[in-house]
Amino acid sequence: MPYAKKIDKSGLRELRVKHSSNIYRIFYFAYIDQKFVLLHAILKKQDSTPEGDIRLALERMKEHKSRNPGSNAS
Repeated sequence: MPYAKKIDKSGLRELRVKHSSNIYRIFYFAYIDQKFVLLHAILKKQDSTPEGDIRLALERMKEHKSRNPGSNAS
């Protein structure tokens, strides 16, 4: 399974990290100068990603971009 994947066309991505017997999902997007903004993280408990967590990450990404003009790199 890939460690990272695109969530949608907005630039939101998901990083999967395994620690011990747990798997975590970290939502992030690419920022200016090859930096990344981590938006939200959850402990994976089910196969599909909960829509509420995706919406929260998208809201945070939108808020970050509105406060930081020029951060529309994806």
